[in-house]
Amino acid sequence: MRTIRFLVGTTVVAVVTFFFAAWARRETEAQIGKMQLNAYNTPGADSPVPPQVMATGVSTLGAVWWVQHNILRQKGSGAVFSMLLGAAAGVATLFVVSTDDPTK
Repeated sequence: MRTIRFLVGTTVVAVVTFFFAAWARRETEAQIGKMQLNAYNTPGADSPVPPQVMATGVSTLGAVWWVQHNILRQKGSGAVFSMLLGAAAGVATLFVVSTDDPTK
């Protein structure tokens, strides 16, 4: 049962990380485009990472931690390792999908 909870937790984190990272990337690229438009004759006071991305990231991390502990009942190092492994899998999947050439 522990293995199933670990795999489910890792899968949940991977899926959430994939969608969050894809959204955050689009938001950050839009912010950088806005910064480049505003950079002429300004000190460039805008942050490259929008505040909503930071707030959503912290909230998502807290929600995933809550799911790991309260729903899947994973505690301690198992929950941490599941979150790290899932985050790595989500980012790796986003990297593979975003570098895939659809013309091939």
